[in-house]
Amino acid sequence: MTSRMRVDSPAQIALGWEKEVFRISSGCLASVSQCDLSAQEQEIASSTRIELYRRPFSSIIAAVGHEVRGELRTHPNVFYPLTPLDFVSNLETYLRHGVAVPVHIAVNPTDKCNFNCGICFSKSERLGTRDDVPVAVYRDVIGHLVRHNHTTAQCISGGGEPTLHPHLCEMLEFAADHGVYTFLTTNGCRVAGRLLDLIAGTLSIVCFSIQGTSEESYSQMMQPPSGVTLDGVLATVEAVVRERDRRHRSRDLLIGVMSMAHPLNAGHYIEFVRRLDRVGVDYVHINPILPSLAQFGISYPEDRIRLCQDELDTLGDEYRSRKLFFRAPVPLFSQHRTIYIDPHIRSNPDHCLVSVLRSLLMPRVCGKAKLVACGYQPTVTENPGFWYSGDLGEKRFEEVWTYDSVQRVNQQARSCRSCCFERQLLSLDWMMSMLRENTGVRFYLGFDPRLAREGLKTGVRDLLGEC
Repeated sequence: MTSRMRVDSPAQIALGWEKEVFRISSGCLASVSQCDLSAQEQEIASSTRIELYRRPFSSIIAAVGHEVRGELRTHPNVFYPLTPLDFVSNLETYLRHGVAVPVHIAVNPTDKCNFNCGICFSKSERLGTRDDVPVAVYRDVIGHLVRHNHTTAQCISGGGEPTLHPHLCEMLEFAADHGVYTFLTTNGCRVAGRLLDLIAGTLSIVCFSIQGTSEESYSQMMQPPSGVTLDGVLATVEAVVRERDRRHRSRDLLIGVMSMAHPLNAGHYIEFVRRLDRVGVDYVHINPILPSLAQFGISYPEDRIRLCQDELDTLGDEYRSRKLFFRAPVPLFSQHRTIYIDPHIRSNPDHCLVSVLRSLLMPRVCGKAKLVACGYQPTVTENPGFWYSGDLGEKRFEEVWTYDSVQRVNQQARSCRSCCFERQLLSLDWMMSMLRENTGVRFYLGFDPRLAREGLKTGVRDLLGEC
């Protein structure tokens, strides 16, 4: 889209320009509330976030009145319960005051784990002696975020297995009661009873971490507790899918599986993904080994490399236009036989907006919890400067999250060379520049016209005609 393009109305920006459909986040419907939208257009504009992830947006559009000022082509983080539009009000606050509370928080409720995965990047940090995050501290943090944001979300995962926290169900209920979008990652072996009901009935995204794609590789790579098998965990995944569908939440809860690009998995990916498709999951994500194969003493023989590449290519083609969303890293094998994802260079590396994006709540000793401004754990471990906050439990959230503490983080971030949020930060940088340069700018999410033609929601095909 060409900048400074003239359109007839904001509704046209949101719902169609040159036969493209642009989706508006439900949190930003005020942007078009003054437009005269038909009932069909309102349905599209207010459609659920989860449908957004099934058909990811391809751009962010900035418009002032009826004039498009710019477009950023971008790739969303599909497994993340917010869109860039959810950060606009906090970016405005950041510009005015130099500090804004995070819209999204990562919660590591415990560092304990019942698995012993050989490729766990946080194993060295998991001492098993830290106290779990106290429920009172969790309520303080979430309550403060809810009171100071138009929306908020949490990702519950981290260095341990969340379901080992004795009060996880209470945390999920508290979040649901306060309108917080929850993304839970779990190994799945303790999902039953009340917890299964809460996952199916209240969450936005649940991701099952299943690193092995066959019984043999599952056992070798994850070293699960006695009696836990791949078949058993997949039966649990299927039970969550059934309970979600029984509650008519298929548009509200995204269910996925995260696995690993690993030499032991080569030869098993195709049947594994097809099996998950039959179970009814919404997405499968094949992760690279981070930070490198060498760190875990793993070698990738040439035949395994070729087999892995062939299988991932086959699955990418097979699921390009299917309901199940399949994503895998392009396997780029360097001379050190490391799988990695091409880094994205930020347009403005002089300051870091991670304090607006998300922070990390994790266990400490003596019944306290620690708030960290950067959620990328290896960086946290290697960079003591990121441990800027006091111990939560002795101080309330508002006493910890201050202008001085956030500025300290930004100073430390200038020397940071590795960030897992670069794509999201790139989008925030661009929106920050648009907010500085334009008064009254509105942001919209853009969809690829090919996806629009497939029909993003009931009624979209009629709206677009036969384009």
